[in-house]
This record gives sequence, C-alpha cells and structure tokens, in this order.
Amino acid sequence: MNKYAFAIITAVALSASPVNATASTDPAKNASTGSVYLKLSGGLCMLNNSDAEATDTASSITTKWNDAFKYKNGYVFEGAVGDSTGKLRGEIAIGYQSDDVTELFGSDIETLESTVKETLQQWGLSDSYDDLSIKSSAITVMYNLFADYKMKGPVSPYLMGGLGVAFTDMKFSFSYNGVKFDNSYDKTSFAWQVGAGLGLKVTDKVSFDLGYRYFKTMNVDLGSDVRLTFGGSKIMAGMQYLL
Repeated sequence: MNKYAFAIITAVALSASPVNATASTDPAKNASTGSVYLKLSGGLCMLNNSDAEATDTASSITTKWNDAFKYKNGYVFEGAVGDSTGKLRGEIAIGYQSDDVTELFGSDIETLESTVKETLQQWGLSDSYDDLSIKSSAITVMYNLFADYKMKGPVSPYLMGGLGVAFTDMKFSFSYNGVKFDNSYDKTSFAWQVGAGLGLKVTDKVSFDLGYRYFKTMNVDLGSDVRLTFGGSKIMAGMQYLL
C-alpha cells in the first residue's frame, strides 16, 4: 500500500507547480470563473488479448504465444483533480480497472476446471475442485493533458494524452475441498494513454464528458520467467465540477 501512496503523493506534487503558476492573480476573476475542477468517471474496460513469452532459465530459450490470455469486458472507475486555465488542461487521475480472464492458452476457464477434476480423479484424489477464476486488475496514477477545442454552443471536442504508473495484478483462485486458494502476481510499471472525446457544458460549473482512451503498460510478470503484454481500450463517461 505504501507504493500506491508514494506514487499518488509524487504525482500531486509534480502537478502543484503548473496549477499554481497558471492560476489568475485576480481574486474576482477566480471567484467568477474558477479553474480547478473535480471529475468522476466510469465505464467499460476492454483489454486486448495478452501475448505471452516464457524463458527457460536452463537453456535461455524463449517461447512465445499469441493471444495467450483472453478477457471478458470489465469496468473502470476514475477520480481526477485538474486545472482548466491555460491552453492545455492538466489533471491528476487515479483509476481502478478489473477484467476477468475467459481463455488461457487456447482453453476456456470451464474446460480447464473440468480437465483438473478429471486429472484428480485419475490420481485417486478428491474431485471437489471448482470456482477457478483468473482476474486482472490495475490501479493507475496518471498525469493527463487535454487539448480542448472551444466551439459555439455547449459541446467541445478534445484530444488527450497521459503518462504515469500502473500497479497491475493477476490473481488466480480456486476452491479445493471447500478451502479457498489464491495466488497473485503484481507488477509496478510505466503506463501511457491517448484518447479523444466530447465535453458537454450543462451549467457554468457542471459539465459531462464522454471519451475513448487507448492505454498500455509495460509487460506484466507471472513469476520470474513469464511475461504478458497488457493494454486495451476504455470507453468512459463522467461528470466534471468546477470548484
């Protein structure tokens, strides 16, 4: 948990200087227009299939698999604080996303579970093995920049990009004879994203946002020898409030 706190504190510290530098020194202007905002968003997270590679430590031979992990569409939530003064709008965003794995190296989860049960029976062991699940999740801390295109009327399109850090986790769990077992592989890695969307101004302080983002992180490690690609798309809707 300490690494999450450190990343968040560092990101906020880095963003504090630009926010203060671009804020107006005219108290009346700041009071009437505002510049700092809060934003809450949520939506659909669609991970790309993960390619995998494994290196045999004895022979140093690397084997690669395309589409080794396939995912069911999941969800994403995000909270952000930003500053809307200046030509580019900057914000710090903290998000959480989660997706279930549906296929592993060409076999769906139900087939894997059945295969394990049959193997246990052949070995003369209990076949009380179920609830196999593999879940991918990530906590992200990003610094995003937005280029808003002001138009006549309440709708404003935008382009965005962001850099930051992702705390990814791949969790394997199952039940055997009524006992729950799980194992997690986590990785802290560099992350980036790009996107576009539309903002809809409702009042002077409230606006809604609908956008698309493509994000990517460094490879996720499963143990010391197996690595997965990690990235995908997000479709998000949110509300922004000027303070």
